[in-house]
Amino acid sequence: MIRLRRSAFTLVELLVVIAIIGVLVGLLLPAVQSAREAARRMQCSNNLKQIGLAMHLYHDAYRTLPVGAWGCCWGTWQASVLGFVEQRALGDMYIWGVDAERYGGTLNLRVTTKRLPTFTCPSDTPWTGTRNSGITSHNYLANFGNTGYLWPTEANGQNIERVVINNMFGLVYGGAPFERTGHSFVSFQRPGAARAYAFGTFTDGLSNTLMLSEGIQGPEDATRRDLRSFSWFGNGSNFNTYLTPNSSQPDVMADAGQCVTAPNVPPCTGSTSARPITFAARSRHTGGVQAAMADGSVSFFSNNIDWATWQALGTTRGGEVVNVP
Repeated sequence: MIRLRRSAFTLVELLVVIAIIGVLVGLLLPAVQSAREAARRMQCSNNLKQIGLAMHLYHDAYRTLPVGAWGCCWGTWQASVLGFVEQRALGDMYIWGVDAERYGGTLNLRVTTKRLPTFTCPSDTPWTGTRNSGITSHNYLANFGNTGYLWPTEANGQNIERVVINNMFGLVYGGAPFERTGHSFVSFQRPGAARAYAFGTFTDGLSNTLMLSEGIQGPEDATRRDLRSFSWFGNGSNFNTYLTPNSSQPDVMADAGQCVTAPNVPPCTGSTSARPITFAARSRHTGGVQAAMADGSVSFFSNNIDWATWQALGTTRGGEVVNVP
């Protein structure tokens, strides 16, 4: 009688197969993660294009871009363009011009607690914590120029006219697509207080002027919430080109209580008379940020971009000669 031998893996062979599978998985995972990030980055770019188009539609309707921020708390550009990003119902619900109805007012919470995919970069972690009434943060910020958030409207506590002024560390403010108007509800009710700009005032050219870029959503800890990219709020709605993309220098908030120190969170500090409120464009993409130009195009800007070039791209009438990278 012939007996057939049954073939089987030896222990050594099994371990070799497991090792090979492990190596293949190790090689495959980075490729999968890279493909996923490429898809997320493309979606992020599409979001910027859609918001840029919304800005142009707003401009067509009102002959100016929206006001960047109505004081600290009564609405930002983000609420203004809701009707132009297929969110007209939410836009109609937002209450403007009522002192008590800030972004966190009872009626406006119907809007500001919503997470809007068009304003959210999928590469970042969405943050909807329990603090600040569950108001959402998002990822796209308006360009407030080459200096700081409060310039030139409130430099030294004054409402300074839009003239060329040396203000922040000797820099010359060169105009911006968006500005905050006034500090209080009363101040922006004054005639002429609203600072909204038409494309015709962009003497540097639309293709040479940043309109929007990315920001990282601030987290929450046991006692407070980081208000960066808290874009229903004036302070969280903007970036400046004083800091280059993903700068290692800290963002400067109104006070340190608006910052959270946590792993994988950019540095942050409170403002002083010598260091005013300033925010960098930031992203979770490797090597830089995406930004929409005023002509509606979207480009990727390296963290290593020349500082003078980034400064120039932040102005609307700085008179610089610059080639967009």
